[in-house]
Amino acid sequence: ASLILFATLAAAKPVDIITYHYDNYRNGWNQNEKKLTPKNVASAKFGLVASTLLDDQVDAQPLILGNQSVNGQSAREVVYIATEGDTVYAIDANTGDILLQRNLGAPVPRETLPGQCPNGGPNLGINSTPTMDPATHTIYLIAYTYENQQPVYRVHALDPSTLQDTVAPTVIKGSAKLSDGTKYKFDPHESRQRPALLLSKGTLYAGFGSFCDYDANLSRGWLLGWNASNLKELH
Repeated sequence: ASLILFATLAAAKPVDIITYHYDNYRNGWNQNEKKLTPKNVASAKFGLVASTLLDDQVDAQPLILGNQSVNGQSAREVVYIATEGDTVYAIDANTGDILLQRNLGAPVPRETLPGQCPNGGPNLGINSTPTMDPATHTIYLIAYTYENQQPVYRVHALDPSTLQDTVAPTVIKGSAKLSDGTKYKFDPHESRQRPALLLSKGTLYAGFGSFCDYDANLSRGWLLGWNASNLKELH
């Protein structure tokens, strides 16, 4: 996969893009955007800046910190990219240079998914868009890894300057009582974490669906939450 970066007609004041579609309303409206106009985008001064080769497909929205130091380097505009290869990248937004990268484990191969669900690439790793909390200097994401022939979901809290965990990652588990009174446990083999993560009032939320609706008798929709400060599961 490759990341393509673009420039506007004139340099704008760096802004942070810390969650999917700019804010928790998820309407996709960036009310701070002043430079992108039809005239500017069509001009000869707007175009490709750089392309950066990554390790796998990108399905998560890139996030941006406008004035961020990475790995001890000078502060700059940094793009954070998460791939289906379970790799997180910190990339200079103006040059395309990789400042730092970290792999969180082997992704889950498509052939091991229910029905070999083809809705994606050859691997499933970090599928959803992460979210950030500038106040605590934290990136939250969920990685899907393949360990001992089994899929595992983990929620991570990373420092954007080092990409290291700020607290121990949490293996995602859960259980709920169904309408017939039986208890159903969260099954990482049947559950797809596609919706973007959401951070609100100190709680991190994630939604789960299914893989192409295969194994429909086993698929359940889940909404799970964790304390953002320590990644303890909420009940």
